[in-house]
Amino acid sequence: MEPNPAAVDIQNSSVPVKTALTKITNWKEAFKRVVSKEKGSIPDFIPQAVFIPIPDIKALADKYSDKYGLKVAGVRAYFALDTPFFENKIRLMLVPVVETTTNYVPAYRDLIVVHEVQAPVEVVETSIYDFTKPCPDFCDTESILYNADEPVTKL
Repeated sequence: MEPNPAAVDIQNSSVPVKTALTKITNWKEAFKRVVSKEKGSIPDFIPQAVFIPIPDIKALADKYSDKYGLKVAGVRAYFALDTPFFENKIRLMLVPVVETTTNYVPAYRDLIVVHEVQAPVEVVETSIYDFTKPCPDFCDTESILYNADEPVTKL
């Protein structure tokens, strides 16, 4: 499994606005269908976006870069919820990812590290972080992406 080669060239990773709007609308419609089957009605809130501050991403990469002889190649985000229902904000659990090679085949593995400190109070620190800021608290409600299911009047 290799990352998208175009990801190295940011110009080739750009998505046209219309394509982004279509994909975001698809997410919203799919989410509505899944949740309405579960709850019997369309949800009041549809998770739309999560803000991740650049300094937090850089700090995560810097902290684990070259640790254990492995260079941090990226960050993987796992979807998470505070409760087992879509009543709250979707969270992203972020973990550093390292590139490894086995039999000349590259793979991208989560770097899960657990540090346990016993004194004076037992503290468990891991390489799994949640410094995401989900909607609705950190949404740009005026963004055309946020309003993807509404008619586009200007781009």
